[in-house]
Amino acid sequence: MTYLSRNSDPRGRAAALAATVAIHAVMGVVVVAGLAVSGVIPLEKGKLIGVNIPLTPPPPPPLDVVEMPKSKVQPPVAPNREIVLNTDSTQTVDVFDPAKPEAEVWSDYPDVRPTVTPPPLPPRPTPSFTPTGAAPLSSPASWITADDYPASPLRQGIEGTATYRLVIATSGKVSACEITASTGNRQLDAATCRALTRRARFEAATDGSGARVVGTYTGRVTWQIPD
Repeated sequence: MTYLSRNSDPRGRAAALAATVAIHAVMGVVVVAGLAVSGVIPLEKGKLIGVNIPLTPPPPPPLDVVEMPKSKVQPPVAPNREIVLNTDSTQTVDVFDPAKPEAEVWSDYPDVRPTVTPPPLPPRPTPSFTPTGAAPLSSPASWITADDYPASPLRQGIEGTATYRLVIATSGKVSACEITASTGNRQLDAATCRALTRRARFEAATDGSGARVVGTYTGRVTWQIPD
């Protein structure tokens, strides 16, 4: 047995105490293991005990720092403008003399002032008239008489009715004659137009403005031998 004096080193005493504790722990483990082998202490089979062991998280990766290129900004430079002030304070006053006529000013350039043309006057309203046709100035029965009967058809006893169409000029006279339905005898048809052109007179036709215009007139003549 070792005896320690009171004046020994404290660190030596701590080491001796730790060794004693370790020896007792080993002896306890041996005893427990022996009891377990002999069946005195039953062993639990298939039971696992999980223990959470806290892990120290890894440090975050360092951030990539991108350095932007520094642009050189030129300070604005004001333009060098020279300001010239008119220091001549002399004023000239023109005195108008009414006794002297103004001088005429001539220019080689044409006068470019715009020419204003007045709008045209509206047309005068024309009076409205009702158009009229050619109207006979005398009875149509007086246009052809028994003396107009041609000699040959008269001797042969030929009679007939002729339908005619007359063109009336602005003067009121017959300017053209047309047989639209014949008597059947050329001489009677010719005698019809000849007598009408010579004797028939009309009031000329007029239009909507009242002016005379060319018109037409239609009629019928029956040639019959007198008793």
